[in-house]
Amino acid sequence: MLWGAVLPTADQLSRSKILYFSGKITYALSEIEDAFKRTDPPFEVKVWYARLLSETGRHKDAHDILVQLDPIKESERIGVLFLRNLLRWKMIRQAKMYIPKLDTGTPQYSEVCGDLFFSDKKYRKALKNYLSAVERGGEKGMLYYKAAKAAYRLRKRDDAREYISLSRKHAKSRMILLNLSRFGELL
Repeated sequence: MLWGAVLPTADQLSRSKILYFSGKITYALSEIEDAFKRTDPPFEVKVWYARLLSETGRHKDAHDILVQLDPIKESERIGVLFLRNLLRWKMIRQAKMYIPKLDTGTPQYSEVCGDLFFSDKKYRKALKNYLSAVERGGEKGMLYYKAAKAAYRLRKRDDAREYISLSRKHAKSRMILLNLSRFGELL
């Protein structure tokens, strides 16, 4: 009896992830909503559902789920998602209160902190966090691009040029390369 309740949710979670990574976020959300409506879906289903809600603009609903999962106790598993949802929801002050409590030591944590500080126009702290994320092993192309934007806002044009060249060297996305060429023209 226990397996009958768990397997459909696992199948729906797998289908939802396949749809998501195929670029069909709204279909992924509708696939997982049924699993979430069950009496008590597993932790992973709740986290995935909150992530999809956040990415589709339903930030309050995502926040309600994440708060129930206790982001401080589960900081390793959902801390970054919790902060990113608050950032998307424009709840910068509230997110900044959680920063010291949710430090996971991961590049994703440093990147989302950099994004929070950048949104709050604290460019020096943003730059520090982006470079910390690079040191922690994050995706260098995007992080150097963000560092270049922060350096540009700090009027450090030479540093911005250096970060642009580093970003071009490590960029994996054509979109980042396009943004870098346009950004380089400003300098």
